[in-house]
Amino acid sequence: MKSKAHNLKDLLSGITDAPSIKYNNICDDSRYIDKGNVFFAVKGLSSDGCDFIESAINSGACAVVYEPPYDLTNIETSVPIIAVEDLKLEIPKIASRHYEGCINEMKIIGVTGTNGKTTVSWLIHQGFKKIGYKSGYIGTLGYGLENLNPNELTTPSCMKLHKILSEFQNSGAEYVVMEISSHAIDQRRIEGINFNSVIFTNLSRDHIDYHGTMENYGETKAKLFLERQSKIKIININDSFGSSLTERIDGGVITTSIEPINDEADKFIYVTNYETNGSGYDIDLKSSWGIFKTHLPLLGKFNIENFIQVIALFLSHGFSLSKIQKIIEDMKAPSGRMESVDIGNTSLLPRVLVDFSHTPDALKLSLQSIRNHYDGKIWCVFGCGGDRDKGKRKMMGKIAEKYADYVIVTSDNPRNENPEKIISDILEGISIEVETIVNREEAINFAIMKAN
Repeated sequence: MKSKAHNLKDLLSGITDAPSIKYNNICDDSRYIDKGNVFFAVKGLSSDGCDFIESAINSGACAVVYEPPYDLTNIETSVPIIAVEDLKLEIPKIASRHYEGCINEMKIIGVTGTNGKTTVSWLIHQGFKKIGYKSGYIGTLGYGLENLNPNELTTPSCMKLHKILSEFQNSGAEYVVMEISSHAIDQRRIEGINFNSVIFTNLSRDHIDYHGTMENYGETKAKLFLERQSKIKIININDSFGSSLTERIDGGVITTSIEPINDEADKFIYVTNYETNGSGYDIDLKSSWGIFKTHLPLLGKFNIENFIQVIALFLSHGFSLSKIQKIIEDMKAPSGRMESVDIGNTSLLPRVLVDFSHTPDALKLSLQSIRNHYDGKIWCVFGCGGDRDKGKRKMMGKIAEKYADYVIVTSDNPRNENPEKIISDILEGISIEVETIVNREEAINFAIMKAN
């Protein structure tokens, strides 16, 4: 990729002394090093990039920049290895310098919150494309303009993020919609990026294993609104944390709510009435831009909250209500978000829905939404991820028992944990006899064949 800084000395100017050698690109993941790349060995949560210096050199790295202290005595190489104190703090400057800082020519929209990030981001991305704009998406589903590339993290590392944004810019993208995790904010992965718009969806229990407390978790999310400049701030005040966050911001906030709110606010949009209609909802909306009716072709009351934030974003960018009606016609939820799965002859088999409910609140809302849309019995097949907040497992078990008719507890990405131990943790919140089938495929098959 073409970049301004092809010389290592120029790239690290003002940061540390470096030899004047040519390089092709920069990379902070040894698995993706190509010949002529500079490898940046950055310390992560579960691993240290320094442990992969030899691997990077063997893959063709022309230089290594690392964060001391680290014992390099066993590494024999003619490749320059350069120490930089607090390297992680310098990465945004280095990435911006390498990629020429051109990424901020695009309008970048950041979406954060516990639940709804993916749906809100995907619907906005989908909407821009539908009316002819070139839009990029970065998030849980992957990243790309059209076909998505896989993404290991909801929000990539700072260096990879700058690389992706630079690729979007070079491809002519006008807008970029990206999900922003609390980890990304805390770990400074979004440094060097100017956001045109930021959106807050909601806050509920998640990532306590990382943040320690809900207060710390919330304050990390709040930094996107309180410590960074952005032209447009859209906040769901039906959420208690969102409501309190709005009070901490000096004006310029667009408030959204599924319930009536104070019309005296400068910019707002809220729902005055909604009715279930087939595959979605008919919705009456009142806003500082006007009153209008629309149809939401998505399941789940929580998607109404997501939906009005999408509308607020397009209104704030100057699109008319008539244009927005065209944008939202036939909108489709992202894969795995209250997604209806076609399994063949529906007269003999049950209706199957897949949802990415990975928190207690999300599971509760999903099950409640299904109850509102369908009359049949609910079979809930779920598990909890390994190496993550163990405290929510018991809570999710309790919710499944309360809101579903039948529960099957199974494995869900156990990572480095024993899946049977995770299931045992979930069962602590369940007081009745339920099925436990460790193999996820078998659990899903069992539910489909047993349900009416």
